[in-house]
Amino acid sequence: MGPFPNLKDFLLMSTEIKVLVLDIDGTLAKTENISNGRRTPYDILKLSPPQFSHFPLAYIEPLNKALSNIIRYGVPVVLITRAPKAYASTLLQLLGFDYSYCIPSSVTTPAEKLISISESYQIDTSSILYIGDTEEDKLESGKVDVHFEYPFWSIENEGHRNNARERSLFHKLSLLADHFEFEEENPSHEINRSNLLRAIREKEVFLNLENFQIEYNYDHSAFEIQLFNAPFVQANVITPPLNPDLFTRYEYENFLELREILQSTIRELITLPRIRPTQFNSFKSEFENIFVSSFGLYMNRFIGQDYWQVCKDFKGKASGSGPEVHLHLIEMIALIMSAFIERDEVVIPVPSSEFSQNKPGEISRRIAYRLGQLSGINTLDAFEKDIEDKFSLKLDILRPELKYVLIDDQLTSGHTISACTALIPISEFESFRVMTWTFSPGRGWLTEPAS
Repeated sequence: MGPFPNLKDFLLMSTEIKVLVLDIDGTLAKTENISNGRRTPYDILKLSPPQFSHFPLAYIEPLNKALSNIIRYGVPVVLITRAPKAYASTLLQLLGFDYSYCIPSSVTTPAEKLISISESYQIDTSSILYIGDTEEDKLESGKVDVHFEYPFWSIENEGHRNNARERSLFHKLSLLADHFEFEEENPSHEINRSNLLRAIREKEVFLNLENFQIEYNYDHSAFEIQLFNAPFVQANVITPPLNPDLFTRYEYENFLELREILQSTIRELITLPRIRPTQFNSFKSEFENIFVSSFGLYMNRFIGQDYWQVCKDFKGKASGSGPEVHLHLIEMIALIMSAFIERDEVVIPVPSSEFSQNKPGEISRRIAYRLGQLSGINTLDAFEKDIEDKFSLKLDILRPELKYVLIDDQLTSGHTISACTALIPISEFESFRVMTWTFSPGRGWLTEPAS
């Protein structure tokens, strides 16, 4: 017996919906005031700097749980937007919602996108529920016989919001999905999810060197980095690696346990070699007493090289919306680096390039803050860099008795790290080391031979 006495009524009103479609701006995020022109990743990243752990434009309503449960119930969640891919991708990564896929760009109308969705899932348009925030969204859905609702969670007046929620087909669908959790029958996705949990706990996972995915041995399924709040992006469709028969990110109450097991597994899969400056490195003397380690060569073939190349590619423009920041790539890198951080250490990011329209990524700082979160340790912004690339140290912020790890994304000549370490008396510290994701051997670096 389920928790809802009128379950039959919910079934009758909700099972007609086979696909849930949502707009993004104004529906999933309060973005109406961020820009009057074409929106870019810069517009929202400036509101969510690396040290922020929660995106400020998300609605209070717990949409993530509702969307996750609906997907697990078997109803795909498709997002559509007129915004360009780079902007939409960055916004969704910051929101952290579970969804099946997203169709961006203004090339096609919402009505055309809805028709495409019905064809993709081979369903009638009357089986689609579309939630949008504008009158145009409503008109577009009416053109193709799609159910339409305004987002009740965006209503400021609590009484009006509650009334709209009670009438909402989305609300009834989410309640039905909630009830599905209490069914005695054990569906196939629960079995698959149990297999994944077992594989992680028993460390039956391995690293696929071709696509840089952590996979588990039960059926060689990719370990979904979606668990770590990181949708993937491909071509003109934003597609997270979310398998509705596997799991959704929201449901893991034992997330910390899984993360610790995965981190220990990563440490067995990947090595972290020490690197040293050669005699051709102009900063050789500055690194004589600094322990530097790096995961691989930059611009050479190594594990995840293509992955990192995409992450560092800020030159290409995406439909005029500026460079995409690829936070999902940063997420995997931070996860791997976090496996090599000790619990008694403090993370310090190397200062990023000046935040701008063309470089909104702040890669090194985002990696450092995220790996600090994943490791459960503090991240300390100790260094600053001005527009003339001059470095300074925030006074009295470092304590010699603590252990510090300076984090950089890419080590080229060593100028940035040497400029930072020159500001502090390294020899007086309990422990001070440097960890980077890649290094450039052509700029005077080599891997130390294994002892």
